[in-house]
Amino acid sequence: MDTSDRIFLKKLCREDTREARARWEHLLESVIASPKAELHCHLAGSMRPETMKELAETIPGLDWSYCNEGFGFEVFQKISEGDIEKVKRYLEYRKPRGSLADYMIAYALPKTVMANEDAIRRVVFEVCEDNYREGVRYLEIRFNPKMISERVGIRDYIKAVVEGLDMAEERFQGLRAVLLLSLVKDYDAKTVEMIFDEVMEVNGTPEVGGRVKGVDSAGNEIGFSITSQAGVFEKARKAGLGIVCHAGEAFRSLEEGISVIQEAIGLLGAKRIGHGLAAGIDARRLIGKDDLYGKRYDEKRAEEITERQKRLRKRLREEDVLIEVCPSSNVHTGNLASISEHPLGTFIADGIPLAICTDNRWISHTKLSWEIVRMAKCLDLDFQTLDRIIAAPFRYTLEKIARPNKSGD
Repeated sequence: MDTSDRIFLKKLCREDTREARARWEHLLESVIASPKAELHCHLAGSMRPETMKELAETIPGLDWSYCNEGFGFEVFQKISEGDIEKVKRYLEYRKPRGSLADYMIAYALPKTVMANEDAIRRVVFEVCEDNYREGVRYLEIRFNPKMISERVGIRDYIKAVVEGLDMAEERFQGLRAVLLLSLVKDYDAKTVEMIFDEVMEVNGTPEVGGRVKGVDSAGNEIGFSITSQAGVFEKARKAGLGIVCHAGEAFRSLEEGISVIQEAIGLLGAKRIGHGLAAGIDARRLIGKDDLYGKRYDEKRAEEITERQKRLRKRLREEDVLIEVCPSSNVHTGNLASISEHPLGTFIADGIPLAICTDNRWISHTKLSWEIVRMAKCLDLDFQTLDRIIAAPFRYTLEKIARPNKSGD
């Protein structure tokens, strides 16, 4: 364990006895030592604050306008003149009960500084290194070449990402790292298809060597539909890529969140769901509250939602669709008041395949091992259950969930 692990443990066990703390320290050591698979790790959101500060100070001509708009002040001056602890506060999300839209403002910082190939290679290598040092041996990195920087073309961007992966795999023996293309929901259909086609063209070159193994529908769900992406995802399926979809993470109403998950499975053919909160959030907790339409959750409505959720979870189990659970991120984006409200226990009880993930290592200031131990403590999981949770993601890697078209069309 390193210093950050010990700080995490101290916070996690602040009210525990010495004996209980020793138990969780032993568990954390065991989890760190266990080979793990990380299925939900966004490249930009996992950048080290120290790297962000250095790139901000050394890359000339960066455009900070979007950052300034999001944060409400001149960010570059704060980063360049502030010590690293202050800089961390800009990249790490600290707003209680925020929203997905608020949470995504932090992405403006890495988007701004990842402005050339050297920066991209470095960040990719460091994300791999951070994961490897805590026992991750299979890593999927989600990327969006349009969001990161318009100063680097898609072809050069992907080549730089792959070079970072190659450097990491050469340095860290036993690490397998692949790429997952994130297509943002609020992009129009023409833009999404353009990005996909160009990425696939580069993916087939010797320099990239097919390292892009899957496609994901990501971004803010509220106000946007995945239906416009159906054509691109059909192309991805025929190309033999793994199909993943952020769904049920943020929603105007719990019913809408459930519907998005159903569409992701039925329309896009997703074999993994990112977050999937709407499938398991306890609807009874919402009684007396309003959804974002201003409609009140009452007992009758909660009962109807609960029945829909049960049917959806049955479908997830029967169709072997895995949920990528990201507990800390889900609290930060405002759909959970605390970790204790997370539906992970419900997913486990219903036999749904799942993987505990980080989402954004630095924006949510977490590690995969921390997320696993945090949920183990919250739910008092036994060692057998925990071993199954750690092992499960290896069976749902992008190559294993891919469903290539067998008919040749």
